Amino acid sequence: MLNALELSNTKSTLGDRSKSIEVFQTTVNNLVKFYINSLKENTTTEDCIREELSLQLTTKDKTIADLQNKLQEVKEDKVILDDTNIILSNKNKELQDKLNKLHNKLELELGKKDLELEKLKNKLENL
Repeated sequence: MLNALELSNTKSTLGDRSKSIEVFQTTVNNLVKFYINSLKENTTTEDCIREELSLQLTTKDKTIADLQNKLQEVKEDKVILDDTNIILSNKNKELQDKLNKLHNKLELELGKKDLELEKLKNKLENL
């Protein structure tokens, strides 16, 4: 404001240069307006960028949380599957052992029957 008063006083003392002073004053006023508008646009742009980055961070945080939950579920499923695998392996071994015992028993029985059959054949031949 003081500069505006000084310019006004100077215009009256310089007379023929007053038009030049007015043009300069208008140019300076326009520059100040442009600068203020530029600052406002920067502020608006910064706010938009902050909002966009905040939204992206929120989205990424949610994605990370979802993935962590899924990872935890997979880990829990793996523990269950590992336990089930152990149980089934033990059951399989138990059944394999039973099968082997039955096989051996049948082999033994078959051997006995073969002997009996051989004896019966011999008796038939002797008759």
